[in-house]
Amino acid sequence: MSISTKKGDTGRTSLAGGPRVSKSSLIVEAYGTIDELISSIGAARSICKDREIEELAKEIQRDLFLVSSAIATPPDKKVPPIPSSIVEALTVRVHLLEKVKGILSDWSIPGEHPVSAAFDVARTVCRRAER
Repeated sequence: MSISTKKGDTGRTSLAGGPRVSKSSLIVEAYGTIDELISSIGAARSICKDREIEELAKEIQRDLFLVSSAIATPPDKKVPPIPSSIVEALTVRVHLLEKVKGILSDWSIPGEHPVSAAFDVARTVCRRAER
């Protein structure tokens, strides 16, 4: 499977198993931003040496992939809704990460440690995804 299909060269892309839409569609923007968030978390996880944080981050990535998939599915296709339990689990995991010393040293000036800086980048991408 390739990420280059040569089918998006006209400014349109396919939703999951569905119709082609403009690449400027809000749906494409939303799932693209979540995809960027998943990758940002992956970059932070790749340099993290704490196994518990790595696993929490990986669980967050898996849950976000489900959210992204739901958004990328056309509205007329039957896709199971994201259960509130996933939203609650994401919140719990984020709060667990926030409690780890050194991860969120200083929200106002990121960059005290490479791992915390990488998670800060993911945090800012998450804010964009929320909007």
